[in-house]
Amino acid sequence: MSGDLLDYRPVLWLLMASAAVALLVSPWFISMFGLGAAVGLAGRTHRRQRAARAARAAAAPPPTRRARTRRR
Repeated sequence: MSGDLLDYRPVLWLLMASAAVALLVSPWFISMFGLGAAVGLAGRTHRRQRAARAARAAAAPPPTRRARTRRR
């Protein structure tokens, strides 16, 4: 995952689709199913990004200590 807005593209499409359903369908609260799905998908995307970030941090080699140099 790259961690930018492109990872959240399915969430944005689902939000736009639920807004369109709210405008087109008479009982507007039917679109809340799409809204709930978008919130769940956003949470899953965020959790996947956080897990990938932690895996990269764990796989990185430990920082090396530089040798001290004498100041003149």
